[in-house]
Amino acid sequence: MNHPSEEFPVNLVCSSLRQRPAWSSTATQLLQSDGRRWREAHLGTHDIALTIPDPHTEENHDTFRLLLLSPEDLTNPRTLPRIQHLHRLSNGRNTALLFFLESQNGAQPAMQPFMDLHITLHSHNCPMPIIPLASSSAETDNSHASPAAAGRALQTFRSSLVASRGAARRRWPVDTAGDLLPYCTTTATTTTTNNNNETGSSSSSSTSVPAAGLSRRAVEVLSGRWFSFGELLRDGVATEEGRREVREAVGDAEGEGVVAFWGFEFATAG
Repeated sequence: MNHPSEEFPVNLVCSSLRQRPAWSSTATQLLQSDGRRWREAHLGTHDIALTIPDPHTEENHDTFRLLLLSPEDLTNPRTLPRIQHLHRLSNGRNTALLFFLESQNGAQPAMQPFMDLHITLHSHNCPMPIIPLASSSAETDNSHASPAAAGRALQTFRSSLVASRGAARRRWPVDTAGDLLPYCTTTATTTTTNNNNETGSSSSSSTSVPAAGLSRRAVEVLSGRWFSFGELLRDGVATEEGRREVREAVGDAEGEGVVAFWGFEFATAG
């Protein structure tokens, strides 16, 4: 029985991959693998868009966006802004990186660029899963990602997403206190790490490290005192008495950061 192409969820591959040496054959291979499920387009912020259908309804579907990266991409000044832009689209949800582990002299995969990418994501606050793609001497010259291997990795990853969505019918909930409240401040906090003496002596030192957003303690105190953003705004920062309570609850420095943040939001809202 022939199905019209509209019945197949369409995945997109970015045409710019053809100009990137490590991935130059990937677009062609994906389009040739199943023309009903793949289309070529200019995506800009990402390289692959996987359509993830809802097994319980034919109307709803998610889009999972991926960047395809190789070790040489890490030296390209455009790579980090692309990663940051992709992360900002959905705060990192439904995004991932497919990373080509280029072999060194045909031996073991080079892990240093892979580790560098992890460090970059952590240091720039862009947490995203990384899917490693190992080269195969039977399929590639070790300077280009194998189109067949890339296709298999994407298909396997997509299948796992479809299966996980079938197991969890509802979307990821937004934890207001955990996801949003830490960033409702104009000031940075510091976290303290203990540096123990490796010689086994009892002496130790501590280091203060800058951290973006409210401290965990401040988030717990605010979310425990005001149970919603509505309460925090109405009973907290909207009145002088409420602002005083916020400062007393979390301390002057962090309290002032919260008050200043919402003051700016109110001033620019209308």
